[in-house]
Amino acid sequence: MKNSHPFRQAPARESICAFFVLLLCVAWATDCMAVERTRISGTVKYRGAPVRAMVLANGLHQFTSSVDGSFDLNGVPFDSNEQITLFTFCSGLSPYKTILTDGDMGLEIEMSSDSSGRQPVVTIDSFDVGIPKTGWGDILGTIENAAGTPLSAMILVNGQYMFTGEIAGKFNLTLPLGSKNTITLYGFSSGLMPYKETIHVHAFEDFNNGSGGFQEFGPFSLSNDTLLFSGDGTSSYYFDPWNGGDNPSQNWYPQPGDSNYFDNFNVSVVTNWEGGDATYSYGLLACTRRSASGNIDAILFNIVKDGYYIIYTIIDANSETLVNWAPSFLPDIKGQANKLSIQKEDNNFRFFINDAEVEDLFIDGFTGGGLAVGSSQKVDVRFDDFTSTDPYKKETLIPSFSYLEKLKDLVYRVMTSTYLWYDTVPAVDLTGYDSAEALLEDLMYKDLDRWSYIVPKEEYDSLMEEGKYIGLGFGMKFTENHECRMRIVYQDSPAADAGLMRGDRLVEINGKTIEEIEINDLWSTIFGEDEIGVIVDLKIEDSIGLTRSLSLEKRWVTIDSVQYGDVFDINGLKVGYLVFNEFIETAREDLETVFASFCQEGIDELILDLRYNPGGRGSIARYLSELIAGTHIEDEIFAQFTHNDRYSAWDFEDYFSSADYSLNLDRVIVITSEQTCSASELVINCLKPFIDVVLIGSNTCGKPVGMYGYDLFDKHISPIEFKTVNANGEGDYFDGIPPTCACEDDLMRQFGDEEESSLMEALNYVRAGSCSSHSLSVKTMKTERPYKEVPMKGFRKEIGAF
Repeated sequence: MKNSHPFRQAPARESICAFFVLLLCVAWATDCMAVERTRISGTVKYRGAPVRAMVLANGLHQFTSSVDGSFDLNGVPFDSNEQITLFTFCSGLSPYKTILTDGDMGLEIEMSSDSSGRQPVVTIDSFDVGIPKTGWGDILGTIENAAGTPLSAMILVNGQYMFTGEIAGKFNLTLPLGSKNTITLYGFSSGLMPYKETIHVHAFEDFNNGSGGFQEFGPFSLSNDTLLFSGDGTSSYYFDPWNGGDNPSQNWYPQPGDSNYFDNFNVSVVTNWEGGDATYSYGLLACTRRSASGNIDAILFNIVKDGYYIIYTIIDANSETLVNWAPSFLPDIKGQANKLSIQKEDNNFRFFINDAEVEDLFIDGFTGGGLAVGSSQKVDVRFDDFTSTDPYKKETLIPSFSYLEKLKDLVYRVMTSTYLWYDTVPAVDLTGYDSAEALLEDLMYKDLDRWSYIVPKEEYDSLMEEGKYIGLGFGMKFTENHECRMRIVYQDSPAADAGLMRGDRLVEINGKTIEEIEINDLWSTIFGEDEIGVIVDLKIEDSIGLTRSLSLEKRWVTIDSVQYGDVFDINGLKVGYLVFNEFIETAREDLETVFASFCQEGIDELILDLRYNPGGRGSIARYLSELIAGTHIEDEIFAQFTHNDRYSAWDFEDYFSSADYSLNLDRVIVITSEQTCSASELVINCLKPFIDVVLIGSNTCGKPVGMYGYDLFDKHISPIEFKTVNANGEGDYFDGIPPTCACEDDLMRQFGDEEESSLMEALNYVRAGSCSSHSLSVKTMKTERPYKEVPMKGFRKEIGAF
């Protein structure tokens, strides 16, 4: 199942002025009454100039173009008062609101500024850098009004956005850092001025923040993010910039879990000796947390009088000199700058003066911690360019990589962080892989994960958004006699154009018999590359035994999400029958059309055929459920989404809402097979707490998990990142969901044929309220009839066809 991430949504540019989606409660008539709709169009301007804004009308929204500020919303529903509430949101401007009683063409919206200063209150609870990959971070917080009430709002951070809930007002986003390690956060809520905050992700926090970072006191001052020190020759100071707390003089050494804690680091300080007595000292100090006896363990890298440098340790209050040497390249001239650096990786320390390495030491007993800069009383020193490559966390910023290296880096970091089974991922040498796909294959948890994949982004977007893929347009299945037959053929496909039908037997593919393909495990390669123009030679035997050879050319195939629909009259009951193939965005309109027809027919029962549905979008699964059960499930929990223990803050609940043309059924009969997967199983599992769900056929595929996905360059990477349970907490059906009445899949009959075994068993259940005498036991289906499966992995499973 693919799901829209609750925190990370499609990227939006910061220049888009928009944003908060008001959670409108639009009253609507049940009992299959369609809501009246209209069209609204116009322009949005500010001081006469077109602006980019969000226009929201009774739940439909659109971003205007900044060129002419135009919008055009078609199919806007009226509410129960026969009105339309229209909002317009633009960053920095007051929200616009008007009530319409009819459609309006050429509506002119003039935005205005808001000088009231009212803003939401945004609290950032944590910001972790390096998750899920270098150059990215996780930000967690809440948005409230001035009275402390959580708000439903849009949070937009560096192009990633989400809508918070009214109950908690919480947000959690994974986002890329800006070019200067900054993040820009916006909060948009109806009736309030937009909130904006720019956060510097600096190695030592924002120098000017004070608390927990650099602070001005004594001879220290801050200027342009630079720490300056001007000694007066009479005092001695150690300044503790990285303190893990508010007071540098108390507990300044950081602890694991502090926002300032780090393990490995690369830190430098540029000093400029301005003169004074020759007895001087300045340098860097790195420390760990307190030792067991309460002392601070530290390592010091100091420049002392006459140009000597000294490296020594203090462990449990015992000092030991490691190096005491005066290199010739250390200037001792007034006005001459010197750069001191310490790099730490595990217990290996490296020391540099003016970028020249002076010693390579292994020092036991250090686990990371705080840093300080210091100077003695007899010198004027200016500390500049105090930097670290290790902001906040243990991640070290990685230099620019090649295309392949960046792909592999993203795969590894996601699989060791947000991946549901991250704790099973082995440590590997990334340099040993010549593709990101091979790396992912080795990192997957083979005991349960049959679905994670990498695919060209174009192919992914085409399938999920447009319902298209490059191929031949058919799916196959083995029968009880181990014959490989067509189970489905899509309309307007190369297969359909060649006259292929459900039930036709595949004899050969590209000169190889099915037995040869099976023996040599050629299924992943036998059809050739998924590219337009690739020719595939087939030998086919039709349902009456005639054999013919034909050549098919691959092209774009559009999936028929609704393969077949009909209404049967069974004992005076009108029984709707729907063969539904894929939970993709284009299916929403198809479902609305067929359910409008069912409503008009006044059907009493529904047989939902999901036997070949591999899944897709969770939002479409919820929509289909709403069309089926209607008022039985409105405002109830659809599904609960849970993540690994590192990302439990991402856990959330999704709720059912209302839908036009819902049937309000208290029972649904679902035809299933081992190819009923993911979002199909989600519909079954999540309807069970509220209505009677009867399964006809065989065990489903067993995918109670899903993915969000990451785009990088031309690739889409989809690892398993969450699992789902229903309102009763039921899930974990990795062995599939067993049928109520078990029966065979009859490939020799077409969809809608009342003699086809699965449909016949479903119709019998409508008549009798129980399984027929011909129904097989679940045990028989699982153990005594072990049919072969045509293997499909990764993205091929999402398509469900060749």
